[in-house]
Amino acid sequence: DIPIIFLTALSSEDDTLQGFDVGGDDYITKPFSVKEMVARVKAVLNRSTGGSHHHSSRLVHNGLVADASSRIVTIDGHDAALTRTEFDILWLLFSNAGKVFTREDLINQVWPGTIVSHRTVDVHITRLRKKIEPYDGLIATRQGIGYCCEL
Repeated sequence: DIPIIFLTALSSEDDTLQGFDVGGDDYITKPFSVKEMVARVKAVLNRSTGGSHHHSSRLVHNGLVADASSRIVTIDGHDAALTRTEFDILWLLFSNAGKVFTREDLINQVWPGTIVSHRTVDVHITRLRKKIEPYDGLIATRQGIGYCCEL
């Protein structure tokens, strides 16, 4: 899931094709313009993150910051103190902004192999929204379908 850009002096067609064959997302040969390199890096990052502000294990929207490596969510610099389940739901929705998840989708991804009712999902969403105020509006309800993150 990590974008790879080759920056190299090897400029033959075979070298370029080999770079793409081993998983490269772009291939820049020397000499190159710094402006072009910056534009290519931005393009690759936008393609790999869908245009969101996703940097390795951190997701950021205004003052809401979710860090997957530490599993900490901060709201305007203050710890939101989410439970494991609340963090998992937020991370899933936040990292897939715009995608609607049915309650069944959430159950399968957050509680795999566990019997959980749809009402349990609703209760966790309600608690999560309270803990991430004033950003609670990011978690949108799609009536009769499920939930999504609207950035």
